[in-house]
Amino acid sequence: MRPPPRTATGQRRYGPDEAAHVRAIRELLALGLTVQALRGIADRIQLLVDDPQRRCALADAASPASGVVERRLAAIDAEIDRLGRLRDRLAQRTGQA
Repeated sequence: MRPPPRTATGQRRYGPDEAAHVRAIRELLALGLTVQALRGIADRIQLLVDDPQRRCALADAASPASGVVERRLAAIDAEIDRLGRLRDRLAQRTGQA
C-alpha cells in the first residue's frame, strides 16, 4: 500500500480504498496465508479489493503468485491427515475405535 496522505497535524488519513485493502489482507491471513506469501502476491490483492467475490484461479503458472493457494490447501490437507491418524491411534488406545 502507498503511504496515506497526512492531515495538517500529521495524522494519517485512510480512505475507503485503504480500508478495503486491509480487509482483503486480513481475510487472506485468516485463511492461513502468511505475510510472506502475501508479499509474493501483493500485486494481485487489488483484484480482490476491486471484486471481493472474485475467484482466486491463476492462469499464469509462471507467476510468483502461482501455487500460493495450492500450497496452503496441501498444508491443510496434510494437517487433516495427521490429525485423523492421531485420532485413530487415540481411539484404539482407549477402546473407542
